[in-house]
Amino acid sequence: MRLKLRFAIGSAWTDREHNQFIWLNSYDGPGTFAERNALYWSPPERSAMGLNPDHYLVAAEERAIESVAASMGPAGRPANAPYRNPEAEQTL
Repeated sequence: MRLKLRFAIGSAWTDREHNQFIWLNSYDGPGTFAERNALYWSPPERSAMGLNPDHYLVAAEERAIESVAASMGPAGRPANAPYRNPEAEQTL
């Protein structure tokens, strides 16, 4: 259903120690993420599936995040950081 509403599913993780499922999804279209997310939870198709999130979600936390990967250079260094080659350094 998220794909039908033009959400992109990025990735998912399991934190077994804390019994948590964490997933990254995004939305880039008309309206805000919150508005589109409300549509996700309210359509008649969801009701027809018989899935009530109160039955299986103990808690939910939403965070707005930004990617920093585009501003990173080699080996995860900020793109504008001076490059230091440790192999070229000599100990005197």
